[in-house]
Amino acid sequence: MPKHDFLLSYELEAVFDSFTDEQAGRLIKAVFDYEKRKELPEFGDPLLQMMFDTVIKQKSDDNAKAYILRCEQQRKNIQKRWTKAKNNTMVYNGKNGIPKIPLYTNDTKHTDIDIDIDKSISIDAEAQKLTKEFFELLGESKLSMSKRMELFRKYKEARKSRSKEDVDRELLDYLSQR
Repeated sequence: MPKHDFLLSYELEAVFDSFTDEQAGRLIKAVFDYEKRKELPEFGDPLLQMMFDTVIKQKSDDNAKAYILRCEQQRKNIQKRWTKAKNNTMVYNGKNGIPKIPLYTNDTKHTDIDIDIDKSISIDAEAQKLTKEFFELLGESKLSMSKRMELFRKYKEARKSRSKEDVDRELLDYLSQR
């Protein structure tokens, strides 16, 4: 996932305070250039160059490494959760999954179903496969979450009556026009 911000710590305040406003301005602009495009500045001022190369660049690189490690750890945690959800199905009355009960019913026997949100609830394999295929096609689209969910509902409905290839092609065409 691409970063959209960066850290600038309080300990760097002393660095910026040691320069004139003009020098500090050039330094902060160089920080943005380095963070966003990894462009190394050429100040022409040896003090600014040394400060950037030894303090700011090092801090930036350390933060980038920490971000990558954090993303990797979160990716592993998500994989664990999905693996656990696939292997740990809840059983009700000898059947896997949650019993299907109509939302509006006079059945009082099943009205007090308590589902712990923290527990993984398995989704049947076909629905899981469909969801995965949809989001792989969607990729890193800039669509809002509500638009993604609307498209997913339409995608799921279309897959019931049409071939996967036709529906996928239609989705990709739609995404390319946005």
